[in-house]
Amino acid sequence: MLLAVSLYPTRSAAADAGAPASKSLSLSTANWARDPGFRELKLSPDGKHLAARIHDVDGAGVVVLSLPGLKPVGGLRLEPGKGLADFIWSSDEYLVAELATEVGPIESAAATGELVSFRYDGRDRKYIIGQERTGASNHRAVWATLVDPLLDDPNHVLVVTERYDKARAELSLQRLNIHTSQLYELAMAPIYGDTTFVLDAQRQVRYVHVIPDGATFTQRTWKRQPDGQWIEANTVTGVDAKPIALSVDGKALYRITSRYQGPWCMDRVELATDAVEVLACDARAAVLGPVWSFDGSLEPIAAVLEPGRSETRIFPTGHPHRELLKLATEAFPGKQVLVQSTSQNGRLVLLLVSDDRSPGDWYLFNTVDKKIDYLLGRQEWLDPEWMGERRPLALKARDGTPLQAYLTLPPGREAKSLPLVVWPHGGPFGERDSWTFDRDPQLLATHGYAVLQVNFRGSGGHGPGFVNAGKRAWGTTMIDDLTDAVKATVASGVVDGGRICIGGWSYGGYAALMSAVREPDLYRCVIGAAGIYDLNKHLKDSDTGDSWQGRRYLADAVAPDAESRRAASPIERLSALKAPVLIIHGGEDRRVTVGQARLLRAALEKKQHPHEVLIIDQEGHGFRKEANVQRYFDTLLAFLDRYLAPTATAAETTAAR
Repeated sequence: MLLAVSLYPTRSAAADAGAPASKSLSLSTANWARDPGFRELKLSPDGKHLAARIHDVDGAGVVVLSLPGLKPVGGLRLEPGKGLADFIWSSDEYLVAELATEVGPIESAAATGELVSFRYDGRDRKYIIGQERTGASNHRAVWATLVDPLLDDPNHVLVVTERYDKARAELSLQRLNIHTSQLYELAMAPIYGDTTFVLDAQRQVRYVHVIPDGATFTQRTWKRQPDGQWIEANTVTGVDAKPIALSVDGKALYRITSRYQGPWCMDRVELATDAVEVLACDARAAVLGPVWSFDGSLEPIAAVLEPGRSETRIFPTGHPHRELLKLATEAFPGKQVLVQSTSQNGRLVLLLVSDDRSPGDWYLFNTVDKKIDYLLGRQEWLDPEWMGERRPLALKARDGTPLQAYLTLPPGREAKSLPLVVWPHGGPFGERDSWTFDRDPQLLATHGYAVLQVNFRGSGGHGPGFVNAGKRAWGTTMIDDLTDAVKATVASGVVDGGRICIGGWSYGGYAALMSAVREPDLYRCVIGAAGIYDLNKHLKDSDTGDSWQGRRYLADAVAPDAESRRAASPIERLSALKAPVLIIHGGEDRRVTVGQARLLRAALEKKQHPHEVLIIDQEGHGFRKEANVQRYFDTLLAFLDRYLAPTATAAETTAAR
């Protein structure tokens, strides 16, 4: 039983944290455009400090805060242009950061294979591994990815490396000295690709899971024999199995499995008998990931799924920390409770608590005293009282395939005949929209619009078969799924079928324009933000096409040849377009270059089609500077107001902006 939960009273009571005191501030685009501050928090092994990931106008880095008190005591600030792929505490005093190239706020930073170690107070910074050959001593010219902090060994971490001086690419699991850059090889992957090594409690290699290099829809698993040789393990027909952990005693294997391309489930295999116990499985949604025990043993105690709202399925048997997790989740009914980090001894657990209306709050759970105390809030200035409900929808495509969607409703308005904005996600493969707080849809909802987000085929969260169903279907099945979801939502009476616009970022911008040319009478306006409109140009200009792996991905997942790419490009079908278009792009976008926006603008000008353009030169794939984010929000809302005329009074929304 919990003895106490110290809750943050209300966000609106936190004037000193910048929380809004009125509805007008919740509507203000300047308030929505504020930098969110801390992106991620991690506890030090001794529980005396928090490391917080930041990325503001000055760049990326880590800030270290004291516990208690939350006073800054050090950290790491990276050079302009450098991003942060990951960071870990390697001991009570040192951290290791995995560097990246910044692409933009709507795209994960692209890891560069470089590692930097530093003391928590900011001193003793070392470039320990990577590609650079100047300005550092004793480092190795290899590509490295962080795997495990080896907290019982304060001088070493585990990394997966790729050497650049090899005639052929080889991936190895290695122990890396964070002070001297010395590497000690522990195992070599049987083939090259996206590799995950699975270790036992003694940090010995037992399994490896590989997505072969350049492949999008293939994966393989091997088991390590006592003599160090690999034997392929996943050979059961119709079963995809990814090993993720072993029990503390090494007698059982935890796996993420899919049978005949169905949703990912989690099971436990007794290695002596091959007996399988299914721990979490739901026909409506895949397991999104495990919840680990709090003591660093890396034994799963629960699984997170999202069949609609977020759920944590605690396993019926196993590690004793299951009961502690149950206490934590029961303390926040109706919320998503995620374990973010733990101290080495498991006494302190960092929790992130959120829901559809709140960006989230961090709490510290003392598992010995059974107390939960509030630490920090994310975007505390956004008051959940003025946010809209994100309603899960269970729909069906025209061929009967179940579809999951979320409808964000304007707060304080009757759910009837509302103007609708359809907002497809980017990616698209493996990405998904979820139940928890989503900034852009909530902004639109507070200004009077319902917002529909559909997990169309190709999206994550439903298993490999659902992802594979989007293969080479960018402009066909994926768009059909969006159309079917929109029509079903209109049929429900919640939204007005005569007032619908569609927009999105990256693939979402592609899907918006393709939907509008395929269903010209369904949409009153289109928003393409960092959108792809000409697939052949995208292959030529995007940084995705710079590598053979990227080119293979585009061929395998999108379209195999120039003619099929042309046929799947919405710019080739503009003769069918009726809706006016808003084009939004960053001038320094490398993932989807600004040439896409300029090409679409030229084509619309040629046919004298109504359109507006917002290109911001010093932004990438998405906008980061607060003034530019606000400019994007103001432009978006003004465009929607012109074509959808929401029931919110013009005076209220204009005054707020």
